[in-house]
Amino acid sequence: MRSVIAAVVAFGLTCLVLVAVPVIALGSQSPTGGICGPGGTGQSVANVTLDAEQLANAATIVAVTQSRALPPYAATIALATAMQESTLRNITAAVDHDSLGLFQQRVIYYTAAVAADPVKATGAFLQRLVAQPNWTTRPLTDVAADVQKPLEAYRGLYAQWQPLAAQLAAQLWTGRPNAGAPGQGAGATTN
Repeated sequence: MRSVIAAVVAFGLTCLVLVAVPVIALGSQSPTGGICGPGGTGQSVANVTLDAEQLANAATIVAVTQSRALPPYAATIALATAMQESTLRNITAAVDHDSLGLFQQRVIYYTAAVAADPVKATGAFLQRLVAQPNWTTRPLTDVAADVQKPLEAYRGLYAQWQPLAAQLAAQLWTGRPNAGAPGQGAGATTN
């Protein structure tokens, strides 16, 4: 748990050092072209504008995924799911039944302490994800829907966020790029 928190803090500090300091020297342009905006503000990723809170939550999801030694595709699925469920916001007041957090997890199944904590909620999501048969090779929207169990009419909605999730996972993943497609699962390697 501490390593996940350390990774998220390190991401934030890296953004501050790599973007904010050079931006002060160069004006308003971001020389890194990375995911952080000037001064920790949001940025457009895959044609979707995300604010600092959303980017921080995305970094948390990726860090938790990496801390569990899961492949980048797991982060892509988790990011797309959190985008669909909460727009990558940690919602701490129930607006849909008793659902809370990034993944809108039901308190009756996960407890409020888990659902409202981004690190614990991501861990709970990933635990259910890896229990899905053939999750590493199945389409993102099918796997996400099997984990989340939405109403039938909503099962396909996760797919719309795959391009964003894949780009976020690739940008935030340390060590291995190319995170967004099936086949990037357990045992898959990328160079």
